[in-house]
Amino acid sequence: MHVAAIGVGGAGGRIVDRLARDLGTGTDAPLTAVHAIDTDTETLASLGAVPRENRHTVGQFETGGAGTDGDRKLAADIVDEERMEIRRAVEDGIPTTVDAIVVAAGLAGGTGSAVAPALAGGFDRVYEQPVYAVSVLPSESETDDRGRENTARGLTALNDAATAQIVFDNDAWLPAEQSLEAHSDTLNAELVDRLGHLLTVSQETDGAVGERVVDTRDIMGTLDGGGLVSLGYASRSIAAWRGDSSLLDGLKRRVLGDDTDEVERGRAVQRTLSWATRGTLTFESPRSGATRGLLVFRGPPEWLRGDAISKGREWFADRTGIEQLRSGDCPVSGADTLDVLVVLAGIENAPRIEAFSLDSGSSDPNADHAGDEDAPEDSDATEGGDTAGDEQGGERDSEGSGVQSEPDDDGTATGSDAEGGSVDNPPTEVGSVTEDRDNE
Repeated sequence: MHVAAIGVGGAGGRIVDRLARDLGTGTDAPLTAVHAIDTDTETLASLGAVPRENRHTVGQFETGGAGTDGDRKLAADIVDEERMEIRRAVEDGIPTTVDAIVVAAGLAGGTGSAVAPALAGGFDRVYEQPVYAVSVLPSESETDDRGRENTARGLTALNDAATAQIVFDNDAWLPAEQSLEAHSDTLNAELVDRLGHLLTVSQETDGAVGERVVDTRDIMGTLDGGGLVSLGYASRSIAAWRGDSSLLDGLKRRVLGDDTDEVERGRAVQRTLSWATRGTLTFESPRSGATRGLLVFRGPPEWLRGDAISKGREWFADRTGIEQLRSGDCPVSGADTLDVLVVLAGIENAPRIEAFSLDSGSSDPNADHAGDEDAPEDSDATEGGDTAGDEQGGERDSEGSGVQSEPDDDGTATGSDAEGGSVDNPPTEVGSVTEDRDNE
């Protein structure tokens, strides 16, 4: 999948900068073009992977290049004044061949919550391609009333302006008693890791052909129905699954030319899938909250054979009730992990999102016009700017984003369980957010 990515505000810029660093840019890369827009010149200057000519400062007269300090109205006024200059600077660098446009922003600040919806709305009117927002929610402990209102208005405006909104909740991922500023790099890494897997799904094979190939159409078909989106990901060493078999069984299979058996494959696929939907989601979602879904399985070809994937898909569909469910496999010869990417789309009735409702404390909903074409936002790490993610009371597994706890039957999927637990002894849950306990 090839996209143009625009980071807005401090958080959005850092997210896009890390994406560019990890995935590269250019006509053959997932990121065909990258841009960053901010009212803070110092933050823009700190970016390393976004080319200097693609870093755009706005509102210098109004802010002196020091940001909006969370003032969303000021950011919206800046967009009103400089809308054409902003659009011209960015649109000239977006190739018409991209599959989609991605706009990333933290929503608690002034710049991100106002400028991002304005850009998304403008792109939606100019381009035929879908516009996907990546929206970062602030941590409760470090957000004031203005930050919460900015978030509410940003969510509402982007819901109207963007084709779909991929949400990352800092609050769910931030370790207890830890500051967002101290963990911002780790949190950004978790979000970017999931976005990277999403953008490179169709490029992750080594020439082997899966039983059901996933391509850009599957991704866009899942996202394009609109609404909120949560991404989950889990990875597990193949050696851990083989460890459950006896030495004799392993020798027999190797002599016969098959290093796996059907039970082993099925168990590995279902367990990894369950972990990908339990504690690794970018934001907490009710189990039955999504209307569309995509499952992507990646690993050695011999571990993706038979009915392991079809049974995993059936198990997932039964638990979530999702009728529009796409799935596929990406076989990679010699891979030493089994990975699962989960996309939940069209999410409704998510308590964390409803907590930011304009009806629950924000003033004058009619004052928000960010979804039209006028809205920017300033987003620092302390204002919901950066994403969250390495530790949730523990450490991530070095093998990937992590083995997560088995889901229980309470009907909730969470977005914060860090790595921990063994194949048969997954981490325990505390409340609705999974706390990890590294037992390996």
